Amino acid sequence: MYNDSSIEMTPIASRDLSHFHIHDELLVPSGTLTPGDSQWMRVAIIGGGPAGLSAANILVRLGYAVTIFEAMPVLGGMVAAGIPEYRKPKHLVDYIVETLLDSKVDIHLNTSIGKDIAFRLLQRHFDAIILAIGVQQSIPLKISGEEILDGVIPAMHFLRQCYFAPSTRLKGDVAVVGGSIVTIDVARLAMRAGADSVMVFFPGKLSDVPALPAEIQAAQQEGIVFHLNKMPRSILGTEDVNVEGVRCQHTVRDPLCKTRNGPFVYIRGTDTWYSANIVVMAYGERPDLSFLATKMEQGDKRMGNLWVDEQTCRTSLPHVFAAGEMVGGPRTILAAIAQGAKTACAMHSYFQTGSPLPTAVD
Repeated sequence: MYNDSSIEMTPIASRDLSHFHIHDELLVPSGTLTPGDSQWMRVAIIGGGPAGLSAANILVRLGYAVTIFEAMPVLGGMVAAGIPEYRKPKHLVDYIVETLLDSKVDIHLNTSIGKDIAFRLLQRHFDAIILAIGVQQSIPLKISGEEILDGVIPAMHFLRQCYFAPSTRLKGDVAVVGGSIVTIDVARLAMRAGADSVMVFFPGKLSDVPALPAEIQAAQQEGIVFHLNKMPRSILGTEDVNVEGVRCQHTVRDPLCKTRNGPFVYIRGTDTWYSANIVVMAYGERPDLSFLATKMEQGDKRMGNLWVDEQTCRTSLPHVFAAGEMVGGPRTILAAIAQGAKTACAMHSYFQTGSPLPTAVD
């Protein structure tokens, strides 16, 4: 459906949003698809970000009755709540929503699946479900003190907090445990929120930090200090369970992993202590599938792991499909929109013919 080599789809280059544009090819169903009997089918889409909106746009054009369930009070997903205002063109979210949202789509905001509505109810009342929830849950580093100390904040929670409560203020020294694409955003937001100092711990070289060189340079000019090839081994706390520092060790990339930002290993005997009052965990992100826990524990031996076929977008649950970052690929807005369209077309083809699309949808 969409394959334009002239558009840079890498996560780093796509952080420049000044000329963002949704191409018309993304808004048209594949030429091999026709509406068929889809007008009688109801589809629930969990997630109102670019992937969910894109899938809804295509499905409405194919005749489906589509309902979007979004946990936040706004549409746009992490484009709205996860990209800092200083890096986001003023009307970017409005442009994305107005371009992708069809008036026929039923929208339910402030509706968290698993909390406000049980997932099994969606399975009962809809013919199909698309999971377009993105990767909004921070991946824990699984180090001592991470789960029990006050002052340890998941990066995605911090980003949402800064968006919905712009007056958020931080006191003291902040340590950012880096690794993911939100590392620089979190560090610069912490400095803007009033932190006395901000340190970024990263398990690789400066050139490996997932951000534009200009962003890294700006962070350094703002006073943010980078501790490279070094990561916390434990988070230290006071008797009243508040963060008071981090114990770090030097790191090297796992020699068995060939990717630039692959796993790392600690070097014993290289301990260094740093004072910190707040630790923001930005090591990585993943989908929050907690609303599937009961179902998956009963029906899948992997205890909550959801299997997704990247070609058909089908999951290991019947009539449940995945879209956007859940399927994989680069974490960019255009990639999410393209993936949402691909999922919609693949789902439609499956229900009309019983088989996936005859050719891959890019």
